Amino acid sequence: MTTSGETTGQKLHPEDRHFIIVGAGPVGLLAAILLVQEIDALQVTIYESRDGLITDLQESYPVGVNPRGARALDRARPDMAIALRKRGVMVDAWKIYAGRRMIAEVPSGLVVGTTRSMINEMLYEEVRKHFRGRIEIKWGHRLKSLDLLERRLVFDVKQPATDPDLARTYEEVTVEGGGARMLACDGVWSEVRAFAENHVEGFKSQITPWGVQFRLLFSKPGAGALAPYLKPENHYVMSGIYVSIIEGNVWVMGLGIDDGLPAQTRDLLLATESTPTRVAALRAYVTKKAPLAAPFLTEEDLSMYFKRRSFRGAMVKVNRLNLGEWGVLLGDAAHCVIPPIGEGFNSGAEDVEVLMDAMHHDLDNPFSKYNEWRLPDLHALHELAFDVNQSNFGNLGPEKISRLITSMMVGLAKSCGVFRTTWEDMSFGADAFPPKSYLEIGSVWRWQRLFLLPLARIIVWPMYLLVWVVMRPVQLMWTVMTGPNRGGGGGGGEGGGGERGRGGDGTQKSKRA
Repeated sequence: MTTSGETTGQKLHPEDRHFIIVGAGPVGLLAAILLVQEIDALQVTIYESRDGLITDLQESYPVGVNPRGARALDRARPDMAIALRKRGVMVDAWKIYAGRRMIAEVPSGLVVGTTRSMINEMLYEEVRKHFRGRIEIKWGHRLKSLDLLERRLVFDVKQPATDPDLARTYEEVTVEGGGARMLACDGVWSEVRAFAENHVEGFKSQITPWGVQFRLLFSKPGAGALAPYLKPENHYVMSGIYVSIIEGNVWVMGLGIDDGLPAQTRDLLLATESTPTRVAALRAYVTKKAPLAAPFLTEEDLSMYFKRRSFRGAMVKVNRLNLGEWGVLLGDAAHCVIPPIGEGFNSGAEDVEVLMDAMHHDLDNPFSKYNEWRLPDLHALHELAFDVNQSNFGNLGPEKISRLITSMMVGLAKSCGVFRTTWEDMSFGADAFPPKSYLEIGSVWRWQRLFLLPLARIIVWPMYLLVWVVMRPVQLMWTVMTGPNRGGGGGGGEGGGGERGRGGDGTQKSKRA
């Protein structure tokens, strides 16, 4: 596999130079640009369910563009990564805090802190300025069905609203794709992937929900002056809260709402109505978790938090990336990971590079060649992401504790010179340049944990079982003593109602139990 951008001098036949892309996110726009530039595509049509480009900073979320993603952007335009650095902030280091005390640091200097919407906006402007005649974006087209055998796509298209008080209407539009190739860049909840699983023989996907969802708090521009200990060139992890500066000198806090949090805390962090009581409780929560950052938040900032949606995703693994030679999956549609990995946009951007190389290499079967080159690397990325999800999120138990202790031992071994690097260093730290394959990063991660994880389990599991044996009689006794009160009192009814009120979340907890 190469990502050099070198071509063989061959070109696709005219009938193979039309492309359909589902999804106008960063991966879809980048793919469209490179298809025109490198493959000499005659026409690329992008179908996007949203009504238009989202540029509102507060409707996006922070991302880090590492050397892997920067290389792909530069392949689209030689100075695009430089332009991104001018608008974003180069991250010198990630600093991990417990309260006011820094407990770990991952130096970098190779990652640009930005937002998904900023990347999308830059790519869209590139399309609008230089490729308007050959790249067309059809907004408001939501994929409804897909016939892979007939190569036909059916979209629900939003119609103009005649009355703002009436619901939007949709018109069904059929797109015959037999004379084009199709790229599915439609995200973690990909409709194309879902149709493939139901209708393509042998195609399988594994969807593992994150053990966490995220919700954002934004400061006023320049509010960082109220928190002098925070430096714009650093990103901070503070007891489950991610703190960073983004465009316009605005600080953002990403609150991780772990599925294992107490119900009362989850109810607060997921509430959708702002009240003085909730605002005060949110300030107390943030102050406890991130005391160095809390001072820059105003009452209005805290109140606005309850009006924003939360982000929940899933890890995606597929057993193949191509749907014959007509369709192919890229980005989150093929391999969504989890934010702490730092490879969401970057891995999708590299997908596009590998696909271009495959199309240069094999004009007749480019999608099969892409699958051959890319799939093992993406499976290595998924394995790493799965471990990070298990280690950081979900209910606290012996396995999670064992994984956390293993991570601490790896960090300690590195500080003592036993290990030269870690997977974090190779992904977004000081060793991220030149970009390493996920197979290489994964091999370092597995080797370092080969003996440390079993050692941690040997320590943790006996202690956990001992505590369980000692505490179980006490728990049973407490249940017997409090049972009649819970059965007949108003408090028990209220607690039951609260559990029912959580709906789907309560169901998920029952499944985990």
